[in-house]
Amino acid sequence: MRIGDHDADELTTALRRRYPERVRPVGFYPLPSRRVEPGRFAAEYRPRRTSRARTGLVYVHVPFCAQRCDFCRFYPGHHVDDAASRYVRTALAQLRLWQDLVGGDRAAGPVEAVFVGGGSPSVLSAEQLHDLLTGIRGIMPFVDLPEITVEWYPRDATEEKLAAVRAAGATRISLGVQTWNAEVSAAMGGHHTAEQADAALAMARDAGLRNVNIDLMANIPGQRLDQHLEDVARALAWQPGMISFNALEVAAGTPLAARAAKTSFAESDDDKRRWLEATRRTLFDHGYAHQRVRNFHRPGGLHRYNRRSAGVSFDIVPVGPGAYGYVGGSAVMNELDLRAWTARVEAGELPVVGRSTPSPEEDRRAFGVSSFLELQFDVDDYRAEFGSDPLADFPFLGDLLDLGAVTSLGSLLRLRTDAAPFGDDVCGEFHSPTQRTLFDRHLSIGRSKQANQYFPLATTRPHRPTDDTQIR
Repeated sequence: MRIGDHDADELTTALRRRYPERVRPVGFYPLPSRRVEPGRFAAEYRPRRTSRARTGLVYVHVPFCAQRCDFCRFYPGHHVDDAASRYVRTALAQLRLWQDLVGGDRAAGPVEAVFVGGGSPSVLSAEQLHDLLTGIRGIMPFVDLPEITVEWYPRDATEEKLAAVRAAGATRISLGVQTWNAEVSAAMGGHHTAEQADAALAMARDAGLRNVNIDLMANIPGQRLDQHLEDVARALAWQPGMISFNALEVAAGTPLAARAAKTSFAESDDDKRRWLEATRRTLFDHGYAHQRVRNFHRPGGLHRYNRRSAGVSFDIVPVGPGAYGYVGGSAVMNELDLRAWTARVEAGELPVVGRSTPSPEEDRRAFGVSSFLELQFDVDDYRAEFGSDPLADFPFLGDLLDLGAVTSLGSLLRLRTDAAPFGDDVCGEFHSPTQRTLFDRHLSIGRSKQANQYFPLATTRPHRPTDDTQIR
């Protein structure tokens, strides 16, 4: 049956039948699958050839928070000023090591976008933030007018800090508001007030940081849909470039998970989709459009870092302990422990401890995942990269075209707007069983045992593609 221009409800019904169980969202593919000794990655570096110059991107992980929210499953370090100053020096030293490695690679393009995440980068002092951002700009070649995003926690905002990052070249702030509702914030174990969120937004605007992303969380135990839509309306009043929606994914071992169990809170795929649908309808009515499944932008608010990490012709240079990256066609991960990471960088070692050099089949899968994270797939780019037809390599794409969930516009296959909420499920069709196992393992690790900022490494033995990684 082809739905095409039929009623959107009919398409949604068909997609619910196809994807009865929602795929939990992932932001990286493929994951590093084997351990390597620090220094080995640099010694063995052989960049994979691509059909074009690789876009340069930098991810900086700041492993500090002033506090830990009850829903967070990641492992941050507690902020201490001396440790933070040493971290900034070491982060810049690691970036120099990366530049020494890739600087002679003609296929490595200049940096177009930087994302500074964590942790909470905003916990750093104004001087530390300024030194970090200006240092990055001085080490690697950049395009004119790059996008530089800094994650921000409302409670950390001061006029001095925001002025410092703006002066150092930041163009975009991602503010973790989550909710303005005091009752909901208390239920999720937040540490800031509504007044602090508004003050942070006002200070960012006054500092000249007009391109702001507001992160909102929903489906909190005890939260009502109308309360969330009030948060959406309050975010819209600030006219941010982007509003990001995250339905709560209860993480094992967190205080929030323990409270949710006592209140008989049950995660439901249907509930998450219902909250997303209500959010997107409201945002569409105010001129916003999908960038990713849960990211909505208005004109001028497109997140370049995400858009330029579609396909496989890009490098994400990772800086900081536990940071994940993708360099020269290999997925890589830095040393996880802050002290060990610091010692290895100070010894002149590139502290990559996890890597995966994907098989040709996994490269094709990675192209599909990273493309449909952005809700579109460039057929011409795929053919130039791999010399094959994606519809032959991945027959399910034809099924989605027949269903009307995917439309063809020139060389682009695009998820139809009404199908965009199922973008994670479409990405899941590209996953190999091997990679799916890695994701599932990560999601099962409780907070008390989470010594890794992102993903565990599956094995200490070299990864060899098996039949599990073949395209089907």
